[in-house]
Amino acid sequence: MKVFAVGASRNIGYYSFDNDTEIQPFVASGHVKLIKGDAMVEEDVRNAWTEANADGAPVDLVLFTVGAPPIFAWTKGWVIDPLSLCSATILNVLSVLPRDPAQQQPRLIAVTSVGVTRGSHARIPFLFKGIYAMLKVPHADKLGMEKAIHWSAGWEWKDKEPSPHATA
Repeated sequence: MKVFAVGASRNIGYYSFDNDTEIQPFVASGHVKLIKGDAMVEEDVRNAWTEANADGAPVDLVLFTVGAPPIFAWTKGWVIDPLSLCSATILNVLSVLPRDPAQQQPRLIAVTSVGVTRGSHARIPFLFKGIYAMLKVPHADKLGMEKAIHWSAGWEWKDKEPSPHATA
């Protein structure tokens, strides 16, 4: 299986590649290729995609783990910088995927969050709702990412968006 991992240089993606004893032999043997780039820069993503497909074998899976540690702001709750990190970078990734339906399309796994949509927010235990109210900014970014994935796949967006003023 050929995996194109975006966001693998830090946090969740980094730890899955850096500390996993099952993956290390693949890194050492050259079966895993690490390509430096910035997912916020479309040309970097395009170059990484080209390099990932240079051997002629198609990518089977895109693993998207982009995220940023939130910073607390008294007036806004938890925020990320840049505010549109996930939604902007997923657009860069989606722009390099094959457009020809005859070509093999890779599967996409994107790490998101619970409580992003109205339906998932309603299922959060009551005690967590106050905490989630402080995550409006990062969740708005994750919502943008999820909507971009739906749109690019041709899926209908069925879930209602969270109310901008709802906190519980």
